[in-house]
Parts: sequence; structure tokens; C-alpha cells
Amino acid sequence: MLPVRRVAGSGQPSALVSAPEMRDRLLGMKIPHGDTTCDLYDYLSFNRVAGLLVMKDNRIVLEHYDLGIGPDITLAVHVDCEVC
Repeated sequence: MLPVRRVAGSGQPSALVSAPEMRDRLLGMKIPHGDTTCDLYDYLSFNRVAGLLVMKDNRIVLEHYDLGIGPDITLAVHVDCEVC
């Protein structure tokens, strides 16, 4: 088990705004997978990714859940920030 730390929620959370104009760019990507390429949803499925949240400039670009997981289920989170 990886070490975890509980982070308290804000007393005054702010709503996140969606950025659908950026979503099409992600969904149009072709991702190498073995000897072929696949789209993002197939790649997530092949790799059994339970949830993916992509944000840019404090806006939600893509929110996707799979494997019986949904937005109301608490998950251990891995943050990978390539350009933070």
C-alpha cells in the first residue's frame, strides 16, 4: 500500500468549468498500442484505467470513469503533471 494523506475539503469550494472545445483534440489522438494504434477510450480500456480527469487552466477537459467506478466513489489519486 502506498502512503496516503487525507486532504480536508474546502469550506467554500468553487465550481469547475468544462472545456469541451479541448476535448475533441484528446479524443482524436491516435495512441500507439502494441503493433497498432487506438483511440483514448480503447487505450484506457486496454490498460484498465478506472478514472481519468484531464484539466487545463483550471478547466475540465475530460472526465472519464470505467470499471464500475463513478464520480461519487473515492479513489486513491495519482497526479502526473507534465507541464505544471
